[in-house]
Amino acid sequence: MPHRSPLSRRTVVVGGLGGLLVGGAVSACGSQSSGTTPAAGSDTDLVDEVGQAIADTLGRIRAARGAGLRPVVRPFARLHDAHLKKLGWSGSARRSGAPATRDDVLADERRLQAHLARAAGEADSGALAQVLASMAAAIAQQVAVTP
Repeated sequence: MPHRSPLSRRTVVVGGLGGLLVGGAVSACGSQSSGTTPAAGSDTDLVDEVGQAIADTLGRIRAARGAGLRPVVRPFARLHDAHLKKLGWSGSARRSGAPATRDDVLADERRLQAHLARAAGEADSGALAQVLASMAAAIAQQVAVTP
């Protein structure tokens, strides 16, 4: 029996638009001539917190050993690598359990998406808020299209 996604067409379309927003926001932020990250002043702690959350999620999914998880994990790993690079974050992941199933991976990703969305609302810098919201949208889009 084919797996039916609980997502509606509207959710997938909105996720797709979010992905377009990600590309625009990330490329716009990448065009800064100073080469600095969008974090400024009081946002430094927020960038560290978000970077740690992304790195922890990335560490967990890279440790996933369940049957057939590689095609599920690979796109998220590439996404998180790009997000860490964009933030200029170079710390390491803290140890924690690895997801065993596709649903575990997607639950981790949804938690990270919610964390990024909350962080976007807390950012003092408009540029950082935009980047974090775009990251959350990119994860939502990937979750929506994950087989």
